[in-house]
Amino acid sequence: RVHGLGCPSFDAVLEVYLVAQRRLGEILSAVEYLDRASLETAVSAGVGRDPMRAPHPYYLVLETTGANADHDRAQIESFVELAAAESLIGDGVVAESQAQFEQLWRLREEIAPSLSHGGNVAYKYDLSVPQRLFPVLVSEIEALARRAGDDNVVRVLGYGHIGDGNLHLNVIARRFTDATTALLEPRIFELVAAHRGSISAEHGIGQGKAKYLHYSKSRAAIGVMRQVKAVLDPRGILNPYKVLPGDE
Repeated sequence: RVHGLGCPSFDAVLEVYLVAQRRLGEILSAVEYLDRASLETAVSAGVGRDPMRAPHPYYLVLETTGANADHDRAQIESFVELAAAESLIGDGVVAESQAQFEQLWRLREEIAPSLSHGGNVAYKYDLSVPQRLFPVLVSEIEALARRAGDDNVVRVLGYGHIGDGNLHLNVIARRFTDATTALLEPRIFELVAAHRGSISAEHGIGQGKAKYLHYSKSRAAIGVMRQVKAVLDPRGILNPYKVLPGDE
């Protein structure tokens, strides 16, 4: 089953996640996070509508998968009752059909394709940071754009896999420009490094982030990586120009 939850604060998001781990245990199979801007971006692109009766600043999509319907229902009811009693959720919906199941997941999964709706472009960052920093990074980049007077930036939003601290930070802009790129990079990576995070969580370093690898790896670690690369790929023909800086 899939459950959509609206939370009044990010502290509530973190508490809901902890309560879900305790009360749902082995039947908890997915916990996805999205902020209000992410939901609005998907809805404005025609993905669907806000499933809640009123807007919330933060949302969670939880999926449960179990083998005993009665047992699972009791666990879910216990979880919802506790979260509601502690005012951790302002509203919630449960998918009662396959169509509703798919619609709730679409609101999360189609955020990325929605970023370019209306002719916009998106600067996309796949980051690994402590969970508490999810909204902080969004606010920091919003403030950065305001201070710089960069009217090319349309919206900053964040969503991702809260269980493993994987934030998809996206900056929607009217177009790609050198000025906006210079504003965002390496500032975003500096913020991540300051909190001992990683500049790449699940999508790898590739070519685009190679020159910023030092924000996640020490000089010594990069040196060892080069040594391993030299032993296994002395001719530099395996996945060339990727991961290691200065290998162009």
